[in-house]
Amino acid sequence: MTKFLAQAFLFLVPCIFASSSLNAELREPPTFSSSGHQLDLLIIARPKVIQLDEFSPTAWVYEVCYRRDAAGNTCPQGSKTAAEYGGMRLQLQPGDHLKIRFINKLPPAPPDAEHAQGDMGEMLEANPTNLHTHGLIVEPRRATASDHSYGDYVYVLSYPKGKLPSMQHPGLDYTDNPLDYDIYVPLGHPSGLFWIHPHVHGLALNQMSYGLAGIITIGSVADNVRMVSQPAGKNTPDLHVRYLTLKDMQVLPDNRVLSQEDPDFCEAESGGGVSRDGFCPGQTFSDEGGEHNYSGGKWFFTINGQVYPTLSVPGSGEVWRITHASGSRSYDLTVQDDSTGKPIVFQLLAIDGVTVVSSAAPDALARATGGKFSPVFALPA
Repeated sequence: MTKFLAQAFLFLVPCIFASSSLNAELREPPTFSSSGHQLDLLIIARPKVIQLDEFSPTAWVYEVCYRRDAAGNTCPQGSKTAAEYGGMRLQLQPGDHLKIRFINKLPPAPPDAEHAQGDMGEMLEANPTNLHTHGLIVEPRRATASDHSYGDYVYVLSYPKGKLPSMQHPGLDYTDNPLDYDIYVPLGHPSGLFWIHPHVHGLALNQMSYGLAGIITIGSVADNVRMVSQPAGKNTPDLHVRYLTLKDMQVLPDNRVLSQEDPDFCEAESGGGVSRDGFCPGQTFSDEGGEHNYSGGKWFFTINGQVYPTLSVPGSGEVWRITHASGSRSYDLTVQDDSTGKPIVFQLLAIDGVTVVSSAAPDALARATGGKFSPVFALPA
């Protein structure tokens, strides 16, 4: 069991998950890879109608294409452009430059965004956004007069064209033009799984609740992991890697998204957790704030943007790289056999970017990681 998971490696033993009527085999996120130590992208934040079970909410997605394929600031139609609610994967190597031209085409901030209604309303109502490469060891560089590109700098706000606010705080940069990033990944940067998301104070939760997040990978799993049958230092062509991004969305009966998420949207099961097949139904309840009617809606928990997909694991096993990209949801994750309901033993390789030493005693491991997972002794073969 993995609790409050951010990023993790899991090595799965052979198993087959039962198929689902809600969705099909899990799809991998679209991948954009660097070449010649550069990954040069056009990324546009925009709305997109998606399908979640019987609902059709309007999500916010990152539309992504290589700059070489773009016509100015427009991505091409077709397979060269990805705009998935589940997000994308940016594959980099140490020594790369991640260059992004970023454009904000989002609608105004949603009416339920708490901070957009208060003192910061004038600054936030047009729905400014930006990018943050969470976990990368990179420079938070501010643009200069001679270099107009930013590093991983969260104090710049990108607005839709013509929507610059009159209220501007000192110390923040504001633009309604395309925003250019040039983020250098140092040569000694460790391999690993990271993620990219908006980081505007006051709107980050709302924008993530609508779906704005993707993943970044540096190097290869084989830099740190090898199959037991492979000698150290050898390539591992049989090492199958799967990427799973966890997102959630609260959808009301009329397909509106509740972006200021309510933890009481669903009735909790006994034990305090919600354990359902990809979603839980909304409830109606009253508290000091009045009556809240979410009946007929659903709180979706998706993997790569899919509701309760099927995962078929090959007999040789595989590595799962999991990213927690939900706005306000914590997960208790287990792997179980759908036919028997019994847990399946797997090896946890790393959590939050830190390798797990499996030779330690289970109780010591649990204490050292603050209860983020519950280790058990492997069952005999």
